[in-house]
Amino acid sequence: MSTVKAVTALLTSVVALSLVPFVIKLVIPDNNTADDCIEVAVDSDLSGDSDVCIEVAVDSDLSGDSDGNDSDNADNDNNPFTFAAVQTLAQIIVLGIYLRVTAPRRFGTTKLREIIGEPKNLIASSYKPKLHKTSTFWRIYDWFAVCGHTPLLWAVIVGLEYSLLSWSALYIEVAVSSIIYGVWPLVMIYALIYLSRETEGARNYHIFFQKKVLTAVAVVGIAFVAYGQVSVDEPLFSETVMLSIAGMFIAFIAALLNAMNPAMTIHFSDLLYQITPCRKSQDRIVIARQKLWLSICAVTAGRILSLPLNLTIGFLFFGGDLRITRNALLAGLAVGIFLLPTASILLRLANLNISDLSINALCYFEPVLTFTWIILFTTIKVPRFDLFIVGAGIIAATNILMQIVPDIDLGTRPSTGRKNSKK
Repeated sequence: MSTVKAVTALLTSVVALSLVPFVIKLVIPDNNTADDCIEVAVDSDLSGDSDVCIEVAVDSDLSGDSDGNDSDNADNDNNPFTFAAVQTLAQIIVLGIYLRVTAPRRFGTTKLREIIGEPKNLIASSYKPKLHKTSTFWRIYDWFAVCGHTPLLWAVIVGLEYSLLSWSALYIEVAVSSIIYGVWPLVMIYALIYLSRETEGARNYHIFFQKKVLTAVAVVGIAFVAYGQVSVDEPLFSETVMLSIAGMFIAFIAALLNAMNPAMTIHFSDLLYQITPCRKSQDRIVIARQKLWLSICAVTAGRILSLPLNLTIGFLFFGGDLRITRNALLAGLAVGIFLLPTASILLRLANLNISDLSINALCYFEPVLTFTWIILFTTIKVPRFDLFIVGAGIIAATNILMQIVPDIDLGTRPSTGRKNSKK
């Protein structure tokens, strides 16, 4: 694959991923827009020293329905985990068709056992337990280490990323959750460094000072966005503030999971390729295509296992109510059929078919595109819009600047692919 084709594939993947939070913004309206409130000031003291504010709720629906079941309120009843389950199911179907169609060209067979061997190969771990350690502490450590180095387990966990992003939108403005979610490229760098050290023994891989500074600056941007979400008139421990904090925390966890997704699935394909009985080839292009198939297999297997997990969590946290509106259903199908499968395939296709990994710097533009779609085509409602804009600008600039500082590959600059002169 030429560099132009790889860049085109990655750009298409970035655009597809940037549209997902925008779709979530459309199907999960702001919870405070169902009613219009009028504040009436009533003088309660003849001296005029104090006022009492009476808040009158006015039904914005003039159709005469007083039951409150208008379309906006109905949309607020969407269970975010049901929405995620719909798009997950659509992904499974599309990716399953892709695996079935491309298997003969990649491996000469459609039988999964002939490609991956025993089913236990799917839960292979890159960590080797320290068998000489017999104490209880080291047994527990080994157990957690094996789980942490099992790519399929991570593929299941990261299947909750868009569930959590949708869930956070119930407590905070979707634009705020999307901006916080947009720090995932920064986190992905640290995940790739750790994975390289653990699996390849590349101890000389390290985080450059410039990236550490940019990470700290991104944290400042998150602080501005967070403060812009919370009204200055609200007490620190009020219910509104605590719910906002919970929503921002959930969005950050979703960013962490999304950062682990590409690294662990590509690692899965490398690990599975080493132990599978499939026909090995010396051709780099053939190897890349086989690893692409195996990485998509990891994504599909993870989504299959995360589907019941999504429904279970949604059932437990939302009182057994798994309802979803028609608009959210259609949006979930659109995301699961068109956006996420396209991004999953093209992102890994670009990485596995070209040796210059500097093209991944394009991923840093995804949060910028997401913010662009939201601010151009929707309405952002936050108490301090000025602080929100400052924080969003800081995070967007940080992601862009990431491509001009040295990457993890021993001084390779993402924007040019040239080696850094400093050793």
